[in-house]
Amino acid sequence: VLMDVQMPMMSGHEATRALRADPLTANVPVIALTAAALVSERDEAMQAGMNDFLTKPIDADRLRATLARWVKPPD
Repeated sequence: VLMDVQMPMMSGHEATRALRADPLTANVPVIALTAAALVSERDEAMQAGMNDFLTKPIDADRLRATLARWVKPPD
């Protein structure tokens, strides 16, 4: 899941905590997307259960590398 951190109805942190609380989605990789490049924002994303962190604007090479790290091809 590419999760925007700042969404209108529920923050990306809240949405990630909800995913982690459900056994069906608890292990789905969640990658934070945010315009805030602060260390504190990264820390908060990790504490919420996100697996990785990308800042906007997104660099295509970093996106590919991050997806390769978390999304495994089917067997």
